[in-house]
Amino acid sequence: MARGDAAARTRGAGGGLTPRVVETLEEARTAVAEARQCGREILLVTAPGACARLGPGYLLEMVRQAGAGTPSVHALIDCGPDAGYAMLALRLGWRDIHFKGEPSIVARIADMTRACGGTFHDELPAPPRQG
Repeated sequence: MARGDAAARTRGAGGGLTPRVVETLEEARTAVAEARQCGREILLVTAPGACARLGPGYLLEMVRQAGAGTPSVHALIDCGPDAGYAMLALRLGWRDIHFKGEPSIVARIADMTRACGGTFHDELPAPPRQG
C-alpha cells in the first residue's frame, strides 16, 4: 500500500514519517487528521494481531478510507507469525509488509514482497512517545 520509499524514511534518523498503530477506521482517520494538522507524513501501522482478527482485506480498505495511498499517508501491515496472511496481503495490494517467523520463511516472504515492488520490514517502527 505505501510506497517503497516510505520504508527507508521510517528507519532513518528522525524518520520523516510518524508511525501510528491503528486498529479501527476511527483511529486511522484521527491519526491522519492529526498528522495533516501538523503538516507531517504518517505511517499507519496495523495493530498487533489485527491481521488475524480482521484480515488483510478489511485492513487494506480501512487504511484506504483513512487516506493511505495519498502522498502523505502510508500504511504497513503487521502479519505477525502467519506467512499465509503475508502472502494474502501482497495479493490484495499491500506493499509494506512486516512478518516474523522462521528465518527461511521470513526470507521467502521478503523476496516475494520485493518481487511485488514492495518493502519488507523486518522491524516495526517504534511509535512516538506520549507525554
